[in-house]
Amino acid sequence: MKKIILTICVVFITAFYLSNNIFNVSTHANSIIDIKQESNSTGNNSIPLSCNCVIFRFDDIQDYYHRSAQLAIMDEFIHKNQSLSLGLIMHVFGNDSEVKDKVKEGFAKGLFELDLHGWDHINYSQLPEKTQQETLSAADNKMRSIFGKDSEIFIPPYNTFNNITLMVLSDLKIKVLSSDKFEDSMSYFNATKSGNQSDIYGIYHLPQTIEFNDWYKDEMLKVPVGDILGNTSKNILKYGYAVLTLHPQYFSNVNETTGQETIDKEKMNDLTFVIDQLTASHIKIVPFLKVVSFGSTEVGNEDKVETNTSNQTTSTTNSIGLNKHP
Repeated sequence: MKKIILTICVVFITAFYLSNNIFNVSTHANSIIDIKQESNSTGNNSIPLSCNCVIFRFDDIQDYYHRSAQLAIMDEFIHKNQSLSLGLIMHVFGNDSEVKDKVKEGFAKGLFELDLHGWDHINYSQLPEKTQQETLSAADNKMRSIFGKDSEIFIPPYNTFNNITLMVLSDLKIKVLSSDKFEDSMSYFNATKSGNQSDIYGIYHLPQTIEFNDWYKDEMLKVPVGDILGNTSKNILKYGYAVLTLHPQYFSNVNETTGQETIDKEKMNDLTFVIDQLTASHIKIVPFLKVVSFGSTEVGNEDKVETNTSNQTTSTTNSIGLNKHP
């Protein structure tokens, strides 16, 4: 009797595992994170991952703010010749020559995408239309005066926005908004689909899918590397891309007595490790505008970037190799 019960339990657990596309994440040497590539329900060939890529979104770029961390992260992407999408707070950007010159260096190399992160770091959903229009126009004008180009991406501070924000962005010819899945209830861009996927204002929504840090009240908590890579796998599976958000303050240690800033080497090692795992697994690191050049989309409301997926699919398998973390 015990053997029969045990057999039934094993069969049930195995069926549950397969039907939910559970991703095994392990920090042991040579383990992998699988990316299951969905097939459609009609039995046709599997849908290709048209981008199979990751956007690194680096928020809160500004003068003098955790400067060492800002510079270290930008240097990391320059050194590795990889793309980085910078969220610049334009009212407080441009006087710190070290930060400005580093941004210009990466931009000149074609590695840094320049995104508006507001004029000031304020909640845009609480601002009247006139203030949103004036401040976002000022931010875009300053971007043009420093770098010679307008931005086409808006990363709202605190990830908050409203329909007025979208109307203003449309007037400014901004194409992409990157919030997060908690603040953005609209349809998300899917790089594996075709058609027009922008909203009624002509804006594409590409929210962050995971941050390197979690927030608990005002404290920044570490997100395990395995969770970051696992989330990346799931979102590439469903949408063809993932958006990983970085904040300079997370990578910085500040002495409370002296105010001296040092780089958190362990967290920088985590970042390097994630970049290396992605590139070794042939996952491209690209800017927002590169992603929206894939597929394109029909406006709909069925798709959201998710942490978990439960649709039953058949699949082929790509993988992000998760070697032993140093």
